[in-house]
Parts: sequence; C-alpha cells; structure tokens
Amino acid sequence: MARITKPVEIRRKEIIEAAKNLFIKEGFDNTAVSDIANHINIASGLVYHYFKSKTELLYAVIDELVKEEADIKKKIVAEHKGKVIECLTLLLSQKNTLVGKYGRLFQSLTSDQALKGYAEKRMISSLESSVVLFIERGNEDGSWNCLYPRETAAFLLFGISGIHDYPEQIVSDIMLRVFGKKP
Repeated sequence: MARITKPVEIRRKEIIEAAKNLFIKEGFDNTAVSDIANHINIASGLVYHYFKSKTELLYAVIDELVKEEADIKKKIVAEHKGKVIECLTLLLSQKNTLVGKYGRLFQSLTSDQALKGYAEKRMISSLESSVVLFIERGNEDGSWNCLYPRETAAFLLFGISGIHDYPEQIVSDIMLRVFGKKP
C-alpha cells in the first residue's frame, strides 16, 4: 500500500468518521481498530498514533455526534421567527435524534454509565449558551418572565437531557412553570 500523507486534522477527522460509521453499523464491541484502519486504507498503528485506545476514539465519535445534535437544535432556534414559546413547542416535538439515528452504537453503550454520562454532559455543555439566549429571548418577547436565565438553563438541560420518560405535555408544563408562566 502506497503511503499517503494527509494533514493531521484531516486524517484525524477521517479516522473519527470511519469509526463512527463502523460503530453505528456494527456496534462498538463488534468493531476492531483494524476494521477502522482497513475501512480507510491505513495501518492500525496510525489509528493508535491519533488515539491511545478504541475507547478514546469512541469519545471523539461521541463528541462529533453531540456536536451534530446540538447544531440541529441551535439551527431550529436561530431560524425560528415569532414568539419563543412557539419555538419551545417545536423543540419539544423534536426528540433527541441521536438514539434514533445511531441506535446500534448507543445500544452497545447503555451498560457503560461513564460513557453515557460523558455523552449527556457534552450535550448539556454544548447547548447551555444557546438555551440561555433562548430564555432571554423569551423574556424579551413576553413568552415568560424568567429571573435566572443561566441557572434555569442548567436546570432544564440536566432535567430533560433525554433521560426522562415523561410525556411531552408534562415536560412542557414544567418548563413553562420554571420560566414563570402558568401552563
């Protein structure tokens, strides 16, 4: 195999993308580092040059997936015109798509609380500033009167980070009360 050199960041992204595709298709446990390397025609040692272990590579894949999900949510908020309360309804109707799109990967991780916690914390931290702005927009347009936007954002993100089993209407009612508006 002829050696092809690529810039560090391009090669790193290529490895993450290959791992993501294989982890989704085969599951984390059923994918070997050699499978990832073969998928993009590189030596297994090169994967280890960029990532100390398959688990470290998995964390990078989770970061990528969380970024994709956060970007979807941020886009919904940024593009929504009108009252923020209507946008809230739209966001609540958009279930977390990570599990739906990447179910096989996430199914293989459900028993690992550290990985699950890592993914949840990454999602929360990637959305916090957007949720604060969202709350402040709602204060400005009269959708609600929230006295503590940053604290409320943290509470909401931890409280509804995808691990609840409440019906959508109950979550909506709780959020409106937190924002200082009766449902």
